[in-house]
Amino acid sequence: MRSRFLLLCGLVMMVGCVSLPPQSRLDDQTLLSGEVVLTVYGLSCPLCASNLDQQLSRIPGVVELYPDLDTGAIRVTLADGHQVSVSTFARAIQDGGFTLQSARQVDE
Repeated sequence: MRSRFLLLCGLVMMVGCVSLPPQSRLDDQTLLSGEVVLTVYGLSCPLCASNLDQQLSRIPGVVELYPDLDTGAIRVTLADGHQVSVSTFARAIQDGGFTLQSARQVDE
């Protein structure tokens, strides 16, 4: 009985970090620059955020990343003169095990 309980607890913990892809309609070719906010479906734990930070930091031009686990958003700062497509962000987030729900450029 105890092993079933532990198995159930483990499954519940894993489900909290799993991202199920929502029906999202993002224009994959849109180029973003400056400050960008990426909303990631299912992002809620620090370990997952760390994994996404590693994936996103591999994108050329990404300077800083600020995850907000309360909202599931990651604020990304791109280097001056760099543009990144929504599809590039989506692919990096997918490689981290999640789904990009929305991407928007922050108006200054």
